[in-house]
Amino acid sequence: MPHRKLVVIGFVLILAVNIWMRVDYFREVKQRPDFNYPQQDAEFKEFWARAIVTGDWAAPGGRRNPFDLWPYPNYPAYPWFIATHYFIFGIAPAFVRITQFIMGVCTVCVLFLFAYRLWGAITALAAMALLSAYWIFPFFESVLDQAILANFLATLLMLVLLEWLRTLSGQQCVAGKNDTRARTSAIQSNILWILLVIAGILAASIFSNRPEIFPFILLASCWLFMVAVVTRGICHALLAGIILIATTFAVIIPI
Repeated sequence: MPHRKLVVIGFVLILAVNIWMRVDYFREVKQRPDFNYPQQDAEFKEFWARAIVTGDWAAPGGRRNPFDLWPYPNYPAYPWFIATHYFIFGIAPAFVRITQFIMGVCTVCVLFLFAYRLWGAITALAAMALLSAYWIFPFFESVLDQAILANFLATLLMLVLLEWLRTLSGQQCVAGKNDTRARTSAIQSNILWILLVIAGILAASIFSNRPEIFPFILLASCWLFMVAVVTRGICHALLAGIILIATTFAVIIPI
């Protein structure tokens, strides 16, 4: 295990490079013609968000309105994401890009935490550095596309599920008869259910934004279910699965 100060220095340096790279790239992309006038798929998502805020659902350029044929021509989470920015900041696509750049930095940090929990500091710093060098992320952060939101939510979901598993293992370790251990176990039980509810909300958000990621999430959830069966028994694992699935569908069904 490397010295903690070296880990902190490495983390801060990689984080600083991420922030500097995105600030510098933002200055560049502001000069692009499509920054304020998105094209193709981004144009439709921006139109959808603008229509939600302004109430004007007339399709631009006299084209046929896709909402005349389908209630949701595309998955709605990302247009809602843009519309939230328009509602708060006004019709200004720049604020959406700024949020996406921040989310890109946060994704790198969440990946660090995930890798640190599983494999330690060296692997976590290496994963953080590799993701920082993957230029496609800053590019998609600069356009109106749902990929960055999906990546951030998926990475966060994996971290929440990992924390659930770690809390489950910790609860098994502190099980005992004295009062202190009983109180600790009760607190960890509450944390377990809270983490499952959060995971369900994140899973539903991913499904309503980029559902093709969902099979990988399902595989990860099945693995955690099997671990829970081995650790706590089939009844506890089934209850955890029911809570996760029920929360996910409780969010998706109204959509």
